[in-house]
Amino acid sequence: MDFLKLWLCFIALIRFLIMFFLIFNPNFILKRGYPIALQKKQATKIFCRSLFFWATGNFMIAIITILNMDNKQLLLVSWFTFIIALCHYITEAFFFKSCTVKDILFQSGLCSVSAIWFGLRLLSL
Repeated sequence: MDFLKLWLCFIALIRFLIMFFLIFNPNFILKRGYPIALQKKQATKIFCRSLFFWATGNFMIAIITILNMDNKQLLLVSWFTFIIALCHYITEAFFFKSCTVKDILFQSGLCSVSAIWFGLRLLSL
């Protein structure tokens, strides 16, 4: 198994844990990812539901991509999910100011590494 599949398994596990916490304890995710939005009462129940569906969709895309790493279109969709997530975290920190750079450091780091790695894989196919 190549390292990209293992990395995507790790990312899928993180997305699954996010889904789990959003169902049973949404404040756990909100306190760590969006503390300023939580203080300003901007992080509502509908926000948690939207985040849950976004994480679920990304989790499913990751699992399907793990099963078929040679499909260029599927790799492109998976790469695009990382680009969207990275743009989301950057706009949350710098435009909406619902979190600080320190709050998004882990997520944006994972997205950056994944986007670069998937981009290199796409270029090699």
